[in-house]
Amino acid sequence: MNAAREWMIDPQGSSGRKYLSDAGLQVPLPKQVSGSSLSTAAPLAWQHKVINRLAELTTLKENWDSYGARRPAASSAIALFNVLTAVMDIETPAPSVVPSPLGHFQAEWHRNGVDLEVEVITPTKIAVSFSDASDPTRDWDEELDVDFTRLVEAIARVGRKS
Repeated sequence: MNAAREWMIDPQGSSGRKYLSDAGLQVPLPKQVSGSSLSTAAPLAWQHKVINRLAELTTLKENWDSYGARRPAASSAIALFNVLTAVMDIETPAPSVVPSPLGHFQAEWHRNGVDLEVEVITPTKIAVSFSDASDPTRDWDEELDVDFTRLVEAIARVGRKS
């Protein structure tokens, strides 16, 4: 993956918003998504689970679902990992990671009455679906590009202690 774009947090710290930008703080990128480990310093527990699952899924072949599904791309695995690294923290539970028939990946959480699905179509096209059984008026579906503020808030809802 071309690392021309880097994830950053608002450098002024004033808005608390998370953006994708051409400049800023670089998030550690996986050097490779193969095997069962990643060469980075002290990955968080959720990172180990996600990396191992992505490594497993990138071994799928064309037509893995027998309906013509595309082989998941390593670049899509890296894109999902980068999005998750940008929006998750040490307290966030690991998501379930599933392949898309289009060759990319989706992270899912179904806990505490919250359903959150994050499908990384491209590094700047992320489809998010959020529903909260305790308050259906808060449900939303949106395609995000560079402002992940709503996603960070949704991640906080799935990570809360039950």
